[in-house]
Amino acid sequence: MPLIRCACHSGFSYWTGAAAGPPDALRSGSEPPASGGPVDPSIFEEIASASRILAVQSVLDAFGHVSMRHPTAPDRFLMSRSLAPALVTAGDIMEFNLDGEACDPQGRGVFLERFIHGAIYRARADVASVVHSHSPSVIPFGLVETPMRAMYHNADFLAEGVPVFDIAEEFGATDMLVGSWQKGAALARSLGAKSVVLMRGHGSVAVGPSLEAAVFRAIMTETNAKLQSQATILSQGGPIAALSPEEGRLADAVNLRVIQRPWELWKRSISGRSQGLRHKKLWTGQARKFWTRQFPKDPIGHQAAAVPRKEGLDRRDCPRGNSKESWRACGILLGIGRRTRAVGQPQDASAIRPFQGPGQEQAQGCGFEKRQQRPTPGRGILARSGSLTG
Repeated sequence: MPLIRCACHSGFSYWTGAAAGPPDALRSGSEPPASGGPVDPSIFEEIASASRILAVQSVLDAFGHVSMRHPTAPDRFLMSRSLAPALVTAGDIMEFNLDGEACDPQGRGVFLERFIHGAIYRARADVASVVHSHSPSVIPFGLVETPMRAMYHNADFLAEGVPVFDIAEEFGATDMLVGSWQKGAALARSLGAKSVVLMRGHGSVAVGPSLEAAVFRAIMTETNAKLQSQATILSQGGPIAALSPEEGRLADAVNLRVIQRPWELWKRSISGRSQGLRHKKLWTGQARKFWTRQFPKDPIGHQAAAVPRKEGLDRRDCPRGNSKESWRACGILLGIGRRTRAVGQPQDASAIRPFQGPGQEQAQGCGFEKRQQRPTPGRGILARSGSLTG
């Protein structure tokens, strides 16, 4: 049987034909487990959206994963193949049994820590979704004696208590990864009946009665960690008026009833992204920041930046395509302040021409003529032929 290298944690390999089974044994056999039944394609879309939402919300980065229990087979769950969360699409979603075995692997790599999900689904019949993340503001609370507490109503689920899973207590010195059924079961025991468990030196796991709820809790746990750190500084060691368990229970009931409100908002935030690529406005902002660093100041003290390009090229040569958005993202003409310079021109005073009166200015140097209206002083613009974008 071939070895597949895990794309989530490079350096680890495992057999695709046999995965960790029940706690007392490893189950062998070349046949994958049977599927739990067909799944509505819209569910695959929702899981992929959840993965990208968590990436946009800075809960997941290149690592971490989200799963959902199979809608008609409680002993199966759905999760992406081993892939960076921001890149997950519906076609990447796979089905697993609770032992972490893929039902239809098709040679695809799977996450090393899929045992987190299978073990929790086995231990908690009330859990419909699991999120494992390494969100940076949360990690310190797994390293100190200060417990994480619910700072505000959206983090109400934390008021019931947040346990810490220390992998060393049961397994000694390890690579800190939950890479076996035994480690997954130990994590599930630490989670108990709570909504979130911290993982010392690693990250955290959030669970919920629905996919939307688990995503909500993972995001709000990261936000709560920031708020608690701020409150601790402001309190100067004094008491913090965190939510009580009863307040948390009452607030959680309300949040679960209106969970679709943030869910639809978060889905809208990724609606313009294809396979995890950033929204055109974010691409534009990144291009501006990058090229402003490359060309920080023009000779007369006004910031100006332009993408270097070969003489005579036009928008059809943009590597992202010929659309308005891609051309804009490539920064055909970028000016900041009351002066601009044509792309492809040297960084000197001759390349910067003042506006000619209150009307318009003609700029040459990109292989065709562009008209640009007078911009608001101090604001960057991107201009294209016949229109103005900013």
